[in-house]
Amino acid sequence: MRKIICFFISFLIFSLGVFASEIPDFNYRPIKIKAKITYDSALEKWSDRVNKKTCDYYVKTEGFGSYSDYLKNDGTFGFTTNCEYEFLINGSFIGYSNQDLKFYEFYFNEGNFTKRELTEAEIAKIIPEYRIIKFSEFSPTTNSIRIKKAFGDLNLLVLNDSEEPCENYEFSTGNARIKTYDLKGFLTVSKKGMIQFANSSKMSRWYVILAD
Repeated sequence: MRKIICFFISFLIFSLGVFASEIPDFNYRPIKIKAKITYDSALEKWSDRVNKKTCDYYVKTEGFGSYSDYLKNDGTFGFTTNCEYEFLINGSFIGYSNQDLKFYEFYFNEGNFTKRELTEAEIAKIIPEYRIIKFSEFSPTTNSIRIKKAFGDLNLLVLNDSEEPCENYEFSTGNARIKTYDLKGFLTVSKKGMIQFANSSKMSRWYVILAD
């Protein structure tokens, strides 16, 4: 019995470590399942400071397809972000979508839950440690882009500036050394080489990153 318990504890610790390593190195805490957030309509700001005096708040739950759903404090449905990862920054509610490979800001507009796509400049300000590569920067003839990798790891973010759905896109390589994440557009390159970014489930446009 003791061996079984020790094995279970070791497995749990390992699993938590793997989960933590699957999240890119953001400087912002993700909103976790069962976490509570509230919106101040007067200030037009979001906060995770929810206490017994807070009348209205939302509780994060996992919706269909791992998307984030938020329930009202009375248990009824509030809204869905259609994202897999959200965080708060300076009163703003930001989400990242694996299906779109885009960042969104969420807010209420005249009582309606609304989203807008973040610009490249806004994203670069939030995560300056990642180099952004947009779909439109890949060569239209070779579907490739060449980037310089200096010493150390290179953090990349492939940003979708098109309307192409990207839920099944994945990174792969034969000679480079890379680390992928649950957030599919993020990549860390630790060894130079050729990296493919392609749809794994059907014929579609593919992309090649040449890190040299």
